[in-house]
Amino acid sequence: MAQQRQHVAAPEPDRTRRRRGRRGLLLTAAAAAFVFLGVAAVTLTNTFVTYTSTDRFCGTTCHSMTWAAETYTRSPHFDNRVGVRATCGDCH
Repeated sequence: MAQQRQHVAAPEPDRTRRRRGRRGLLLTAAAAAFVFLGVAAVTLTNTFVTYTSTDRFCGTTCHSMTWAAETYTRSPHFDNRVGVRATCGDCH
């Protein structure tokens, strides 16, 4: 019978092993940074939309909508028998 040789993998150099560890750490840090930036972007967008949807912003801060705010305060959307008030953000 012929002897079969077993292939044994040569040990990796220490430097290559360190590079792989650094690369994995760098990718993990980059992924965590992207997740953090994504959460921050969604939070800031939601806060901005919520703020700009208020009657206070629409009627007083936004200079082009002052006439609409005056009309809104006299309309049934603002004051009605049921007591439910529709705000600017409900429609827009």
